[in-house]
Amino acid sequence: MHDLAVVMTNPLDNRHDEFNDWYSHIHIRDIMRAPASIAAQRFVLSADQLPASDGVERSHAQYLAIYETYDIEKLTYAHRHVFTPAMLVSDSIDLSHEGYYFHPLASRQHEPDGLHSGHVLIEQLAPAVAHRSFVEDYAKQRMAPMLTLPGFKAGMLATAAPHQMVPSMPDRPYVGIYRLGDSRAALAAMVAAGLNRPPASARGSIIMSCFEPLFDRLTADEVLHPTAAGMAAEAAARAAIGDRFYDGSHLQRWRER
Repeated sequence: MHDLAVVMTNPLDNRHDEFNDWYSHIHIRDIMRAPASIAAQRFVLSADQLPASDGVERSHAQYLAIYETYDIEKLTYAHRHVFTPAMLVSDSIDLSHEGYYFHPLASRQHEPDGLHSGHVLIEQLAPAVAHRSFVEDYAKQRMAPMLTLPGFKAGMLATAAPHQMVPSMPDRPYVGIYRLGDSRAALAAMVAAGLNRPPASARGSIIMSCFEPLFDRLTADEVLHPTAAGMAAEAAARAAIGDRFYDGSHLQRWRER
């Protein structure tokens, strides 16, 4: 299990096309060229969601990126170039986005050797009990039954890592990440099983959101050895961004988000 960066973002002023062109063809590739990068995938909020229920909120973010790394500190160090020409940040992104590193604690999957690139269900939680009790309860009382439901392929519980790119820590320091096959069947099965409510070991409300993939998992090797189509898409995106990017004066604002 690799450490993860889980980043939830929104474009400013509904500049979705501009935002996605920069993020998918420039930003994610800049990160994949950084030391300790393994792979990444981007998602957009799905039309398929759990019905509203007490104690459950939905993410305000419209986009999700999940990065895999084998060394959090090395990947953080690469961000020293952020807001410079070496790592352009489009001014179409809302800088108040959430992005945190997480360390895996427990995982289950139906296909031990499989990599699932479909929909994901993200749970953001705060524990009501001690760390060890929370992890044991979540793994047995929530993750295990979830992975028996139709449509569920793999699940992981992770906690916010001590090292972060920014000084702040997430209000909900645990995430459950579930890979789905048939998202509609999976969400319907959750409701039927009564698993669309917060677990007893969680404090307050939880955020549960379903995201669908914008593209398949992209590996660092695929970026370092790109196809002609990949190179052309990146070149076109870099030409299109023009002068519409944040400069170094926005670095402190990003760190304090």
